[in-house]
Amino acid sequence: MPQKYWDLYDRDDVDLAQNPFLPKDGIGISNLGDFLHYGEEEIDRAYSDLGKYSEDDFPLLSEAKQRKCIHGYWASVSFTDAQIGKVLAELERLGQLDETVIVLWGDNGWHLGEHRLWSKTSSFEESTRIPLLVSVPGLTNGLTCDALVELVDLYPTLCDLVGLERPPHLEGLSLAPLLENPDREWKAGVFSMMHQGHARTLRTDRYRLTRYTNVPAEGDLWHLRDSASGHAFELFDLHNDPGENVNIAGRPEHRAQVEELDRMLTAGWAPIRSQAQC
Repeated sequence: MPQKYWDLYDRDDVDLAQNPFLPKDGIGISNLGDFLHYGEEEIDRAYSDLGKYSEDDFPLLSEAKQRKCIHGYWASVSFTDAQIGKVLAELERLGQLDETVIVLWGDNGWHLGEHRLWSKTSSFEESTRIPLLVSVPGLTNGLTCDALVELVDLYPTLCDLVGLERPPHLEGLSLAPLLENPDREWKAGVFSMMHQGHARTLRTDRYRLTRYTNVPAEGDLWHLRDSASGHAFELFDLHNDPGENVNIAGRPEHRAQVEELDRMLTAGWAPIRSQAQC
């Protein structure tokens, strides 16, 4: 990445994660995901201090390394922004900017030290929430929307926006109605999944429920503190605990909530899609 993008930011201005600790009563934790596999080429060519599984053997990166990682993330975002600008400039030069639907998204979020995690390997908000921007000439005009949406929604959305018939097998929901009215009623929940721990997640406006299936495998990089049931749950109240720092799934007063959300998680897209289309 060109140095000029690093030079846009002062590393001393970098704010470190406010929750560099494992969630209280948490079920599983990644061991830094991508960092572990990159090896010693990255970050000062030394990753031997990156541990896994518990805070006892999961040391924090030094503050200097944390700042370097976050600084690099900021620089990368600015570099990406500049490349997008080149695409938009070329569309304008060709006279196509006002005739083009533009969608910008990421395939995952990115941890910057939250819960002692870096990169993307988790079911937390930092890893599952992505950037998503949709530009439709004459329609969007800078509006914003807080509705719950998913990547599976993009295909049917593009079909609608360009006037193509949607294939009947699609599980996503076209976002075209939200582009016209971002405040309308929408999905009650969205889904994500991760191979570590066979994790399946339902995210509603208030809660995140993740169900882990304990399938031990030699060399598995996931640690599951679980009973013999074969399943374990994490439930976070995002209204009262937006940092997802306290797992409340095991508390008796939340048992009914876990059961209800688990039923929604098992039922999948079809019921939620039907509710949103009402």
